[in-house]
Amino acid sequence: MVGTSLLCNAFIESESFEQSKAELKAETGLTDREIDDRLEAVVWALRRNTQETAEQIPGLKLWVVVTERGLPELRIYLRPRDGMPEEAEWLWIERRP
Repeated sequence: MVGTSLLCNAFIESESFEQSKAELKAETGLTDREIDDRLEAVVWALRRNTQETAEQIPGLKLWVVVTERGLPELRIYLRPRDGMPEEAEWLWIERRP
């Protein structure tokens, strides 16, 4: 996971992710359940094929996943956790413009 791959066997929500999730709920009216359902779909897709699901942001140890189904479409940012090569940290979730 030295910046070129992303292994996803466990996911941790960062403080910034919790904040962005609350902002998304306020902006869109989505419930915790609706957001969590989408995150579960992303987890499933990441575990099946990370390279087709997440796109690395050039020059950064940061990946983005776009949920193209469901309204609104969401963009979810994540990165591998330092010292935990099989864990990914959810960093931010936002409505796709």
